[in-house]
Amino acid sequence: MSSPLAAFLQAPSAATLSALPLAPPPPGSAADAAPATLRAAPAALLAFAQAHPLLAPRALQALKIVGTAESVRSVMGSEEILSQLLAYLPQAPAGPASGSAGASGSSSSTSYSGAVSTAFGRAFTKRPGSSRAGSSSGGMRSSSPPTTPLEQHVDEWAAGDAALRVLNNALFLHEPARVTFADVGGAARVTEMLRNTSSTPPEILFLGARLLFFCTLFEAPFNRVGVEEHGLVGVLVALLNHVINTHAAAPAREMGQLLNLAGEALKTAFNLGLYYPRLVHSEVRARDEKAVVGEGWDRALETLIEPTVRLLVAVPLPPGAHLGVPHSNAIAVLLNCPISPYRSWWFTAPRPPDEKPSAARRIATAVFSRNNSNANATSSPVPSSPSSSSSSVPLAGNAAFEAPLLTALLGLLDGALARFFPRMSNAVAAEDDEGAARRLAQSEGSDVEDTLQPLVLLLRKIAVEDADARAALRARILPHDIDRTVPLNKREDLTGRLIRRMASVLLPRLGRVCGELLLAICDSDPKTMSSEIGYGPCAGFLMQANLAHALPTSAAPRTAAAGSGETRAVNPITGQLEPSAADLAAEAKALAAMSEEQKEQEAERLFTLFDRLNKTGVVNVKNPVREARESGRFVEIDEREEERRRKEEDEEEKRLEEEVEREMGQYRARKGRG
Repeated sequence: MSSPLAAFLQAPSAATLSALPLAPPPPGSAADAAPATLRAAPAALLAFAQAHPLLAPRALQALKIVGTAESVRSVMGSEEILSQLLAYLPQAPAGPASGSAGASGSSSSTSYSGAVSTAFGRAFTKRPGSSRAGSSSGGMRSSSPPTTPLEQHVDEWAAGDAALRVLNNALFLHEPARVTFADVGGAARVTEMLRNTSSTPPEILFLGARLLFFCTLFEAPFNRVGVEEHGLVGVLVALLNHVINTHAAAPAREMGQLLNLAGEALKTAFNLGLYYPRLVHSEVRARDEKAVVGEGWDRALETLIEPTVRLLVAVPLPPGAHLGVPHSNAIAVLLNCPISPYRSWWFTAPRPPDEKPSAARRIATAVFSRNNSNANATSSPVPSSPSSSSSSVPLAGNAAFEAPLLTALLGLLDGALARFFPRMSNAVAAEDDEGAARRLAQSEGSDVEDTLQPLVLLLRKIAVEDADARAALRARILPHDIDRTVPLNKREDLTGRLIRRMASVLLPRLGRVCGELLLAICDSDPKTMSSEIGYGPCAGFLMQANLAHALPTSAAPRTAAAGSGETRAVNPITGQLEPSAADLAAEAKALAAMSEEQKEQEAERLFTLFDRLNKTGVVNVKNPVREARESGRFVEIDEREEERRRKEEDEEEKRLEEEVEREMGQYRARKGRG
């Protein structure tokens, strides 16, 4: 029995085309075509699509399934097939300039899915008195003239959507095809296609942006060609502005598409930030064999900073969503970007969503995207955009510093930590909670450390590179008047969760970066850090960082409670206020009220804590009770206790004898007088 694909190759027609599956058949099934048949299918399907334009979307759908077979991947990545597929990329209808948020863009995007469905169905619709379109007789049904601009492009959108999916599969499954696709002009063609954001459906924009991501992976030549010859940076800026300006009014289904579009644009921007400086500056490449985040920079990429910051500030996480696309991608992009030359873009409040970029900004974007290949890689000039001359950022040292970006990033971090670690853990339950966090992340297809580490690293980068931002972060995480009536690592807020994560056993990378962030906001001074937090919670991190010698300095007395006027010293080990006289009395009373069973439970808890400290390998702590028992001190203590009891008993007996003798003497004296 021949497979449906073999039947199509023998007699190409609408009927044999419609029989082709829309999902890959199970390996070894009767429907699974032979390798030779699969390798011949791409050329045959593309030839049929060219001869029957109305059936092109269905033929390309079949090609997408065929292209996933391992034996045909190299065929799909050939110049011939990729060049033919380029013919189906859509030319967006004329509309407003890139980046604007016109109403036409919204209506076109909303009705896109229905229009494409219409295009797929029209080619296979039977009408009374006519044969199926594209049958073996060769008759093609003519459709009625389109009446709207969208309908004029319905067939183009449908075929373009399918072609873009075929290309994405080919570039994903066959890595050499990524360079080949750029060589045949595919990446440049996609870049041009993405310029008209307002009139192009979000699905098309998303699929095109994903192709650019593939074309800029690693040190691909298109990283440089796209920036210097095709205005790739400006296109990415326009895509991000389009998402920022339209997401608030978008329907729920389109909202997800817009966020995914922003994610793909930011992934491409991250590739440019990571690889473009290595391609244009030999000294950057010479520093490290492999690309390292933040190792180099070029001013041709500078206009990516502002829309990336705006997206983090203006686009909130969807309700119930975890930290992911596009916010995680925006965080990764900013890790590559310097702060000092662009403070106005990092820390100024974003423009209102309906405000269009100025003419000067658009000109600057075009100039810097095309004409800065000789810029210095390590020193970035102050941007010449309007926002840098009218910056509202205070000068260094201003205590009233506020930045929407810091608020957004801290909100993301607080929400993510609270989601993964919802309750305070004591040392015994910490590993259980970390295991639960890992399982939660795995159920969502993510990783706790991969999700949180970039965000913490970005906050640390900001704290290290900007004094005002560092002071603002410290005021938020470790304010001077923080409540110290309980140890800071037992707080149920962002501060407590960050400090507790420093002791992570199952999440060591997360623990290290949380410690680095807290150290950075303490002016990178380990003594200040241990004085503010307490040496105990910091000990493990300081040991790993070879800073265990940084013992806390004597901290100034702190106010016990707001308005109380009472000041107390801070315990240098716990970071907690030293107990007052009333607290000490209450503790003594509670200790006296403990039963023997409760004391045994407390001792068992201490035994467990010592054992866990030893298992971490960070410190080697001997259990004092076990050590005393092994050294024979328990025997000595028992002997001393026995001697003490014996002495007390002897003294009691002597006292009783004296008392008896005294009473007997008194009795004899009374009897003699009688």
